[in-house]
Amino acid sequence: MLHGCSTSGQPLQATLQGRYTYSTHDVLGEGRAARVYKGIDRRLGSPVAVKIYRDADRMCQHCFHNSIEMSSWLKRPIGRLPAGNGGLWTVEIVGHSVDSRGYPGVDSDGVMFTVMELGAESLEDVLAGRCREERHFSLSELRELHWALVSLACQLESHGVVHLDIKPSNIVRFPKGDKWQWKLVDLDCAVRAGVAVRYGDVTFTPPYMAPELARAYLKAGPGKAQHCPVVLAPSMDLWSVGICVLETVFLSSLLTDRYLQLKRRTGSDNDFLRWLGEEPGGLILPSMYDAARRRSGELADFLVAMLKKDRSKRLGSGAATECLKHAWFDPWRKKMQMTTAPVRRAQSVQQLPSPSARPADLDSRVRRTRSDLADQRSPLILPPVHTNPASASCMLM
Repeated sequence: MLHGCSTSGQPLQATLQGRYTYSTHDVLGEGRAARVYKGIDRRLGSPVAVKIYRDADRMCQHCFHNSIEMSSWLKRPIGRLPAGNGGLWTVEIVGHSVDSRGYPGVDSDGVMFTVMELGAESLEDVLAGRCREERHFSLSELRELHWALVSLACQLESHGVVHLDIKPSNIVRFPKGDKWQWKLVDLDCAVRAGVAVRYGDVTFTPPYMAPELARAYLKAGPGKAQHCPVVLAPSMDLWSVGICVLETVFLSSLLTDRYLQLKRRTGSDNDFLRWLGEEPGGLILPSMYDAARRRSGELADFLVAMLKKDRSKRLGSGAATECLKHAWFDPWRKKMQMTTAPVRRAQSVQQLPSPSARPADLDSRVRRTRSDLADQRSPLILPPVHTNPASASCMLM
């Protein structure tokens, strides 16, 4: 049962199943299907994240059931991964609403919700904080963080799942003893790899989408892609991870800046999609490569290899684990003294300095704050775009 009380203009406080209490004042984030609140598990006395779905329509029902099913599926040990460590790299769903039959669904009060463990902060929070402080990661910190990020993509691929919305705000760290565990959140729209789905049912954020997704949209034509089938592949997630890796190096949301620039100019997503999907050349410009190379030649080569627009030439196109064999990770592999499978759940565990933690945004679109925080003394300029005003606007998120 849901019990709530409020006065005019005051936030509502509610309790779900007599156990999970939250206030509508404590919003952590929101998306098109749900809003996430900070709450508390009264039975255990621990903080939780409560995700309340907006409606019981087809889209919300799909997101609700999909998140529960995917969370369960991704806990399964795969190959040589040790049993009993399931769920360590995706957010844990600890409770959910049930219908009159006891199955996941809309409860007797007409509410549909999931309850999740509460993270400390997202990668977006970490990057924004370092940008404000003008404090770049050291090479060893970058290498360890990149290993953790690529390992998340490897885990998804090993389970035959495509997340499709990997971005810094959907990568959250959780305490694990005296270390931090990076986990993926927001599994609402994750899908099985290799399965054709309706393009209109795909959820992603344009600055982090793979070029092949942009090309699929453009091939169908503006306004016509919604009903076109698209086959989703793990390489799409690996591209998104590559964009996250790029942002950790420069502490700047480069593709988000470009997307917003073109969106403001034309009011449409199409120019950005053309630039991403059709313009030749790689994503890493000479100025960016030189800046990265001044820190490490292997790092610069790793960025170029991960972010080739041609999927057939992209590092990891055969298997995501190829990325973990790159020379950039040689010192980390030596440190880890890897003798087991190339991907282990523990590989997404990372030691980072502990900041003043605050709740993570578990269900939000990409934040734009770092665009205003970027160091203006040495800007990295993306190539000019030849504007071709779009005839129709596409809704991609």
